[in-house]
Amino acid sequence: MNVRIAETQASKAVGVSTKIVDPYREIAVFAEQIWNDGRHDRVNETVGRPIRTMLSGYHYDFREDGTRQYMMGTELEEEVEVPSDLTVIDIPGGSYAVFEMSATQPDDQEIDTQIQDLWRRIYSEWFPSSRFEQAEGPCIETYAWTDEASGDYKSEIWIPVRIKA
Repeated sequence: MNVRIAETQASKAVGVSTKIVDPYREIAVFAEQIWNDGRHDRVNETVGRPIRTMLSGYHYDFREDGTRQYMMGTELEEEVEVPSDLTVIDIPGGSYAVFEMSATQPDDQEIDTQIQDLWRRIYSEWFPSSRFEQAEGPCIETYAWTDEASGDYKSEIWIPVRIKA
């Protein structure tokens, strides 16, 4: 597992948000829905990015009943007027464990299942054997095309961490 620890400054992100119970089933459906209905492009246009630019995924507002909010969005780097139907969240600065992967997006899926496998490995393998524990704050999935024509992309999972007590 390719992991590094990064220190970040506080920031904001903007996007389209939904409540989820089962991230392994619901995120792919949500991502495909906003891609097809134009909300994906609306987020990019709001921050001045080209349409069809890949968005990041933000897991936040974790609840004891297992639900959370999930937002497909991007960093909000400057003061931009945000339409009322989009969500803005604060990302606190601090330490993040950053897990990297490269994959190819299958033609018949919006999100490849390899990212789901990485999430499982982080919690079943890395956290139990590391000196870190998860801290408060959003978990972030970043995506960037490395070769859009062939569907190759790079992804990172950013999880806020602190040293175990």
